[in-house]
Amino acid sequence: MPMMGDRRATLLLMILCVAIFAFPNVDIVKAEETIYIREDGSVEGTDKILREGDIYTFTDNILDSDGIVVERYNVVVDGSGFTLQGPGAAEEGAPERGRGIDLHFQYDITIKNLQIRDFDCGIFIGNSFGNIVQGNEITNNGVGINIAMCSTNKILGNNITNNNKYGIWIAFASGNEVSSNYIANNKQRGIWVDYSSNEIISSNIVTNSRYGVVIDESSYVTLRNNSIVDNLQGFSVEGHESNHFVNVVDSSNTVNGKPIYYWINHGNMEIPSDAGYVALVNCTNITVQTLNLSGNGQGILLASTTNSTIAKTNITNTNDGVYLYSSSNNSIIENCLTNNVQGISFSSSRDNIISGNQVTNNWCSIRLGGSSNNTISTNNIKNNSCAIIFEYSSTNNSVNRNLIENNPSCISFLESSNNMFFYNNFLNNTEHFTDLGTSAYWLALSINIWDYGEEGNYWSNYNGTDDNSDGVGDAPYVINENNQDNYPLTEPAIIPEFPSWIILPLFLMATLFAVIIKKRVPRSKQNRNALAFSSS
Repeated sequence: MPMMGDRRATLLLMILCVAIFAFPNVDIVKAEETIYIREDGSVEGTDKILREGDIYTFTDNILDSDGIVVERYNVVVDGSGFTLQGPGAAEEGAPERGRGIDLHFQYDITIKNLQIRDFDCGIFIGNSFGNIVQGNEITNNGVGINIAMCSTNKILGNNITNNNKYGIWIAFASGNEVSSNYIANNKQRGIWVDYSSNEIISSNIVTNSRYGVVIDESSYVTLRNNSIVDNLQGFSVEGHESNHFVNVVDSSNTVNGKPIYYWINHGNMEIPSDAGYVALVNCTNITVQTLNLSGNGQGILLASTTNSTIAKTNITNTNDGVYLYSSSNNSIIENCLTNNVQGISFSSSRDNIISGNQVTNNWCSIRLGGSSNNTISTNNIKNNSCAIIFEYSSTNNSVNRNLIENNPSCISFLESSNNMFFYNNFLNNTEHFTDLGTSAYWLALSINIWDYGEEGNYWSNYNGTDDNSDGVGDAPYVINENNQDNYPLTEPAIIPEFPSWIILPLFLMATLFAVIIKKRVPRSKQNRNALAFSSS
């Protein structure tokens, strides 16, 4: 009998061991482990992928997976409509939770007919070439498809939707093709081409993302027949070098049904009236007028462009209503720019005129970076978070006869001096002046000129006296220890409403006349008003 008891105990122990060690392996695909297609052709980590030669076919859904790493080149992975599902995209800042398909240093691989969801990246292609991703449903990932440091890959006919960051992100790559995809409801960017060149983006529908198509510090990117519709900002080109704006974008591309006009090396022409986005690159003597532009990264982009005119155009809901890069001798006149991040923005641009514009309800109305010798005159600058920013050695600009009203931050400077301000009306701004150079000891302070030697600007909070009633305060208006208006006006300056094209000649004539009579006629309010209209 004791022997029988020992046998029963041994049997129970064996059953317990089987339960402990066997049950966790019942569903091997639910793996919390990575599936491999090895270099020798074998499949590890699942029994739901069938190999026939170099074709690997799904036979069932694979759920709660850490993804598939393909180590063998020249193969086809056919999802047959089944799902590859991950553990869910990680929250912002959390460790990554894997890639659905991971192609690293591979070539000639085709991924097709697969539903990929709930990974940090649906398909990652890195340092690889000649691969094809076709006919897949890629949804609810962090990034749908990421192509990095690659060439000659093709992304064709996929549905890429509802990803938390980007639909397709191409970075540090060259010569890839993205065609005939439906890219929708991706939270940040539909297609992002980042530090890349010679990419082909064609016949895609990009919709309902924060940014539709962004070409970022990239060059020679070709866009054809893309429909960019119902994004917060449809199309944007960004860069800090001239070649970043050299791309091949024809008018077969549309934003909300309106053509993109992306002109390079054009001259003596006018942009058609049906434009949805305008870019002028290395152009001269182009006219852009009477357009309604909305919902792009830029309303109008000028890069290395000269002697062109932007007039009587309404621009709303953009990052930059008008953006000039390395451009000169252009005129921006009588436009209405509202509800943009920046109404007008200059980078490395000089000798341009901003005149007669309504620039209201933007974050910043006018921003100058590394830009000099521009004229800002007779504009209505109201209800912006910041009126005008001068930064990165923006010098020798003239700001005159503007109404600058109800802006919490009025004029801000960062290492920008020798700009001249006169005959402006500064009304009810929370802070008339900010020098960002005071925020760090290594930054240079900005010292600017606030009058032309006899008269300056009107400041709504100036409380000085005018004992001789000449319209000029008896004491300076002190802005800070380095800046002051020596001749503050005691009544608002008269801002003439002349057609913009004669503003600058009138201003030059008036200034010359003022110099001639400076020592002949005493200053008076009547003389100042006469001076304002001396040429009318």
